[in-house]
Amino acid sequence: MKIMTRPTRRVAVLVGAGVAALAVAGAVAYAAVPDSGGAIHGCYNRLFGSLRVIDTAHNGRCLAGETAISWNQTGPQGLAGASGPAGPSGPAGPSGANGPVGASGTSGPVGAVGPAGAPGETGPQGPAGPPGVSDAYLADATAVPMYLTAPEQVVVSVNVPPGNWVVQAVVHLDNFIITDGVNHFQGGTGACHIEPHRGGRTGNIWLDSGHVDQTSVTMLESLDNVGATVSVRCSGKGLSVQNATIVATKVGTLHE
Repeated sequence: MKIMTRPTRRVAVLVGAGVAALAVAGAVAYAAVPDSGGAIHGCYNRLFGSLRVIDTAHNGRCLAGETAISWNQTGPQGLAGASGPAGPSGPAGPSGANGPVGASGTSGPVGAVGPAGAPGETGPQGPAGPPGVSDAYLADATAVPMYLTAPEQVVVSVNVPPGNWVVQAVVHLDNFIITDGVNHFQGGTGACHIEPHRGGRTGNIWLDSGHVDQTSVTMLESLDNVGATVSVRCSGKGLSVQNATIVATKVGTLHE
């Protein structure tokens, strides 16, 4: 607060009395002293050295010969004091509500391969697969022509392992025989069959005499679970075998 003229002791007394009087009057009139900003407004008479407080909120103004002055009710901010000692810790507050679920983090690196597990149990047997490729055995007669003299002679044979077989044979017979350098054309009945056999499937033929006569005998046999020598046997005294072939084909199942 800046005052242009230094008041006398009388002025100070008057100011104090004026302030007290105005305080009483203000309390009755609800004067706004100090104002809303915390300032007290007054008028100083330089001639008489008097000071009076005015209420600027109620149109209070200084008169002619008075100087308007004002001062704050609250003094300036003092220096900050030293920090006091820390107080004791207060009790723990209640637990707060759970926060929202956070976003998923990035995938971590792939872990090392674990040890191999124990072998599993053996599974059930699967269905039977399709039939495999067939085996075939073939043989031709080597000692031809062969003259039939015994009641029954083996003309061709083949060895087969165990299995189911379909056997087919062809024998070519004729009635041409040379005896002591003389040609003979004998007639007669020839019979050939496959051995072993199951159904007595025998091929019978008749050849005329007096001229060349020839024919072929075809035979078919099915053998179940056989592993042995399969042969063609023929009979027919006076006849000759010119050629003979046997074929044995292995199959999965015989359907008869």
